[in-house]
Amino acid sequence: MDDVNIPPLLLRRLKFRAHRRHTSVASELAECLQVGMDSLIRREERFRQTAPRLRQKSTGFLGRGQLEALIEEGRA
Repeated sequence: MDDVNIPPLLLRRLKFRAHRRHTSVASELAECLQVGMDSLIRREERFRQTAPRLRQKSTGFLGRGQLEALIEEGRA
């Protein structure tokens, strides 16, 4: 793991988790990355499913005045 630049706190957590689960730090890192990537892929797929419905509901572009009003309200 010397060639990987991992922040010290994260490395300590990985080592603790690996020790607790009787695996290597590399195995823990690979599993954490896999879980994270799976989560990102599911989120992207949900977005792809939702985006067409949102586009259909859209009434078009906001005008400058509408956008400025939303910004003032703290909504944009």
